[in-house]
Amino acid sequence: CGTFLKTIAILPYIKSLGANTLYLLPVNKIGMDNRAGNLGSPYATADLESFDQRLADPLLGDMSVEDQFAALVEAAHIMGIRVVTEFAMRTAALDCSKAKKHPDWFYWIYRENIANYGSPAFAESELEEIKKEGNTFIISSEEKQIKADKVVLATGSKAFPKTGSDGSGYILSSTLGHKIHPVHPALTSLVSRKKYDWAGTRVDANIELFIDDKKVQEELGEIQLTENGISGICTFNISSKVSKNLNKKINVKINFLPNLEESCYQFFTKRNEFIKNCTIEELLESIFPYKLMFVLLKEAGIKKESYWNDLKEEEKKRFVNIVEQFPLEIIDTSSFDKAQVCTGGVSLNEIDPLTMESKIVDNLYIVGELLDVDGICGGFNLAFAFITGYLAGKGVNYDKSKTN
Repeated sequence: CGTFLKTIAILPYIKSLGANTLYLLPVNKIGMDNRAGNLGSPYATADLESFDQRLADPLLGDMSVEDQFAALVEAAHIMGIRVVTEFAMRTAALDCSKAKKHPDWFYWIYRENIANYGSPAFAESELEEIKKEGNTFIISSEEKQIKADKVVLATGSKAFPKTGSDGSGYILSSTLGHKIHPVHPALTSLVSRKKYDWAGTRVDANIELFIDDKKVQEELGEIQLTENGISGICTFNISSKVSKNLNKKINVKINFLPNLEESCYQFFTKRNEFIKNCTIEELLESIFPYKLMFVLLKEAGIKKESYWNDLKEEEKKRFVNIVEQFPLEIIDTSSFDKAQVCTGGVSLNEIDPLTMESKIVDNLYIVGELLDVDGICGGFNLAFAFITGYLAGKGVNYDKSKTN
């Protein structure tokens, strides 16, 4: 069995491989009941608040497992290696302390009923229809038919269809009576009318989104300049609003020096005084990537061989304006193939937010990206999918007959 001490011993080897992150399987105490073999599984969590005592090396005597783990983390940090450990809330051992204290947090499948569990499978091309007759759902294809008391639609959206999310869930929801708000790509890149020779460049920037000349959103962070426009996290975060308003006038203004404590004009003037007798190219080359620098100069109509002091005042102001408010007319987003999520979907007005049950069709549950909800980057869309799935799971098992 490995220990924290043994891991410390091989840190130099891990570093020599070029690794900068040490990813550990769960290090919590694991269960004893029905353990697989002598070691069991690190995912069979018994106590989320205690370490697995076997990870303490006996060579260190009375040194606690907590202190040995702290030593591993400190040693890794000294070598420039981050330590990530998985915190497995989704799995538990039979003798998990949380299961004993909070049995309602877990789903229990008893061995005598195991044959009754498992989702009926349809190939992607097979499933044709879901309809409800009386209290029973009929799920059918050309060759087979399955009946169900309850149905959960969790098919995903139309984003990134290579994963199987082909948008069929919207059709199924619609045929069952639900209203579908128009579906568009989101968390995706934007296409500008004018193209620039800046592809492959990443910079920190502030971007402002204008729809019909009204500012509607602002984002600060990294953007990626592409052959068709812009991409990156900041761009993704505004793409939902862009997708839903492509029939309107859409403009983006980019500030390529968003973190200055003074104006760009003052910054360039002071820099020119400090770095004497240098061309505009030399003045800018450590500030902007070359591809971006040449685009900025071209748009401002300034030759790279020019000198800052030789520029007319109007030329300086024009260049500063290009740097601080670079204009892009946006004409489209990338397709569903390159989108991480979608905006649009089943109207939330038709869903019970506590159980995710349809207000249109009893015992129908709709979750995740099928719903008209989309968040910015940062795991919010995944969290929404997990949470709504959890709520639907509880809703499916809820006994309505016991409601007062």
